[in-house]
Amino acid sequence: MSRYLMVFLCCLSLSACVLSVDGYAPDADPALAAALLGTWKSDGGDSNPAVVVISRGDDGELDIEYTDENGKHGRFGALAGRLGGRTVLDVWPLIPQDESLSDTYTGSLISGHALLVLEVEGDQIVAHAFDPDVVETAVTSKVLDVPYLQMGEGTLILTGTYENLHSAFAVYASRPGVFGDGEPGVWRRASLP
Repeated sequence: MSRYLMVFLCCLSLSACVLSVDGYAPDADPALAAALLGTWKSDGGDSNPAVVVISRGDDGELDIEYTDENGKHGRFGALAGRLGGRTVLDVWPLIPQDESLSDTYTGSLISGHALLVLEVEGDQIVAHAFDPDVVETAVTSKVLDVPYLQMGEGTLILTGTYENLHSAFAVYASRPGVFGDGEPGVWRRASLP
């Protein structure tokens, strides 16, 4: 799996990740949301980079169309804003509105939220994902006071409400070492909207 998919979309797959059942409720930042609009390509020397197209969604949200280096697609929603002293992106998969899928099936899907910390400078985004082992240590020691479930090796599900997640991560996100040893994803703007 691409390191860019794991970092930009914060492991919304079965690999090691930190997800929440509710959003993180970042303080809205319309200027940040506007700065993220456009087409972005992963910067890793890949001959066929991953591509993200970010556009305006409903109610201040962003729509993200993701295509990995193998041409596989995913669609996500996001809120861009501030959380404590950090610039963040709260990202979740959008449930397909495919008429061939039963309402029973789509009604049982849960969109897990991932939180990314961003450094946005002009035409470059550096996206950091929280290290699941570091977060697990923080929640078990109550440094990060949020309810959680351990879902197998390296997958942590945070079960707090958005109020709980917002207040806890507003402080926790600014702590040193929360990203562990993981490399951030670097994205470069390919075009404006």
